[in-house]
Amino acid sequence: MEQKILDDLYSTFDIYLDSYINEEDTEYFGSGLHCSSLDSCLCQVVYRYFNFPRRKNTSAENMQLAIGKVVHKIAQDCLSKSNEFKVIGNEIKLNKFLPNPIRGKLDTLAIHKATGTTGIIDVKSVRPNAFKYGNLVKNSYKIQINTYRYGAERMIKKPIDWLAIWIIDRSGTNKSILSFVEKIQDSKLEEIFAKYIKAVKDYEEKKTMPDMVQQEISVEFDLVKAKKSWECDWCKYERLSCPGYPEILSSKGFIVVGKYTLHDSRFIPHKGFEMIKI
Repeated sequence: MEQKILDDLYSTFDIYLDSYINEEDTEYFGSGLHCSSLDSCLCQVVYRYFNFPRRKNTSAENMQLAIGKVVHKIAQDCLSKSNEFKVIGNEIKLNKFLPNPIRGKLDTLAIHKATGTTGIIDVKSVRPNAFKYGNLVKNSYKIQINTYRYGAERMIKKPIDWLAIWIIDRSGTNKSILSFVEKIQDSKLEEIFAKYIKAVKDYEEKKTMPDMVQQEISVEFDLVKAKKSWECDWCKYERLSCPGYPEILSSKGFIVVGKYTLHDSRFIPHKGFEMIKI
């Protein structure tokens, strides 16, 4: 009896969490190339765009995403009720102002009353361990918020003065951090857009996949060593839709994958590592 009660409770909780984190705007979440993916593995973006099979979230992952939604809501309510900020809008869809098929929905667009400046605040909920290692603002965050800026400036027809990432510990252990982000030139952003748009179009039109995310290479004398990207460890498509790198290739340390001939600058891979590129 007790085991049945436990099983039913866990099952009910899993179903609820899955529904909770997926009750989103299907126009944004159901299709398109998301702003948050513009620093990701090109293969992963293609797999996601075309709904390739992927590993389901674990209960723990769903719980983290659910808490992330709560954190976003708290942050947006805080800004909306603040005397120091005038919120122009929360969860603003920018699809019409971004190159198709890029999709974007910024967290908060607000005016700082004391300075009269307009900015975008993007909320990121992170694990407490992230605060130990510093470097909380990832390159992907910078590209994402700048893509929001790109779309928002075309929407309101004037420049955005500042961009800020609000990092909040989802466990409440560490004090939140607001980090300002430099603007990326529009021309640089458009190069990034073009790279990812080309990847999805190439698959749509020619069924050609981009190269897998580049592994890290070290050449010592005539030995070539490699380790795979940390992205592969977190990829839900690895071994399902993506063949991935050989399982022996870790992201934690280098292993020898072949030889490098100095006289003709040629890489000779060991058996099983033919996909390695240097």
